[in-house]
Amino acid sequence: MTTASKLKKEHLILELSADDRFSAFTEIIQHLVNAKAIPIDKHQDILTQLTSREEQTTFAVGKTIAIPHINGTDLRQHVFAYARSSEGIEFGSCDGSLVHHIFLALIPEDKKSGWLKTLSGTAKVLSDLELRHALSDCDSEDDLFSTLLSSLHEIL
Repeated sequence: MTTASKLKKEHLILELSADDRFSAFTEIIQHLVNAKAIPIDKHQDILTQLTSREEQTTFAVGKTIAIPHINGTDLRQHVFAYARSSEGIEFGSCDGSLVHHIFLALIPEDKKSGWLKTLSGTAKVLSDLELRHALSDCDSEDDLFSTLLSSLHEIL
């Protein structure tokens, strides 16, 4: 099963209201709890892991992209989410850019094989300038979902 087939429309946030990276994590994780992708009892643990990792080294990969991820979560399935910030969020990116595109990956402990390929493939897809412009131009979750699916499906 590819990343594209695991991404669900209800896991997308067309426009984040958060104005800092830690608030963005909170908003995305709460969105996933509301979508029943993450059990409420795992909410705080996942948020703590994300925050701890981000404090050690940024999830920003440059080119307005951040790919926060946790490998070895106590979840039954992979959980992927995408969130967009038109204003941009400071993540301390190596290229100094604000982050506008956040792709979250939560990888279960028993399904870790291939997770590096998933992350590197996602980074490669999102680094395409035309795709980032297309994602920025989407005005509905349906448009966002179809744009992401078609792009992720091409290489994964």
